[in-house]
Amino acid sequence: MPRLLIVIPVLGESRQLDDTLLSVLENRPANCEILVVHDEPYLDPYELSDEVRFVEVAHGSLAECLNQGFAASRSPVVHVIACGVEVRPGWVDIAMRHFDNPDTGSVAAVLVEKDDDRSIILSAGLE
Repeated sequence: MPRLLIVIPVLGESRQLDDTLLSVLENRPANCEILVVHDEPYLDPYELSDEVRFVEVAHGSLAECLNQGFAASRSPVVHVIACGVEVRPGWVDIAMRHFDNPDTGSVAAVLVEKDDDRSIILSAGLE
């Protein structure tokens, strides 16, 4: 059973999906599955169905895409990556280490800006 599911929800236009998929496939961690949940037909021009599972949803909302992705998962850890994002080597390593602790339920990325003597959180999680 894979340890990590990478879900890429695609709502509407899928032109940014190719760059995201390429970066994820080139930098995928060991023991993971990749799932693209989309609300419009995707023709899979690169024939990736042996490496990526494609799930089409009837209702195009982010919540429905995520619910379908979670329901199709065989992995205990789920990572959601937005369509259009490109990843680098080791991009999930730090977060995955947290899941070695059975008390960890979730991990969210936090973008922090330093301003004089304080830190300002600019974003956390999906947004």
